[in-house]
Amino acid sequence: PAEVPTVHAALPHLPFKDDSFDVVIANFVVNHIGDPRDGARELARVIRSGGRALATGWTNRSTAQRELFQSVLERAGATPPESDLLPPGLGFERSVDGLAGLFADAGLTILVGEEVDVVWRIAPDRFWSALEAGIGGIGKALLQQEPEVRKRMRAAYDDLSAELLDGGELVLPAPAVFVVAQN
Repeated sequence: PAEVPTVHAALPHLPFKDDSFDVVIANFVVNHIGDPRDGARELARVIRSGGRALATGWTNRSTAQRELFQSVLERAGATPPESDLLPPGLGFERSVDGLAGLFADAGLTILVGEEVDVVWRIAPDRFWSALEAGIGGIGKALLQQEPEVRKRMRAAYDDLSAELLDGGELVLPAPAVFVVAQN
């Protein structure tokens, strides 16, 4: 099989010329940058005429992961994470209309916008190691705790996540949004 070249880059500033790609994919990324609108505009900039952007994002609806970690925080007596909401004017509604709106505002035509059910599976220790690296709001919250609270959080996680295991993996269903937009 042919090798596909890869380039590591980060939104909102991509090191590519205008109109460079037929397709760009933003898989659960736009909601993690400081200005999602800048990110959508940057993706639109690098798409050729007729090209497409495919984007996914989490909704603001409850998920198994959110419920698990809310319970972990409560059981461990941990300090909840600081809000990771963007300042007014930078955030967007975590919905089909919200994600589609980012790309429509960037000048793209929305072809598909739908909510989809995602079920992701991960080994519990692998997931916990991501949290210990500070990933996500709960990872940031974990790192802000005193060592004893971190131990209690891990114990609570081990206990509470047991009911979400299937074949040794955590099973975490969640609603997500999927958008296809064309330049």
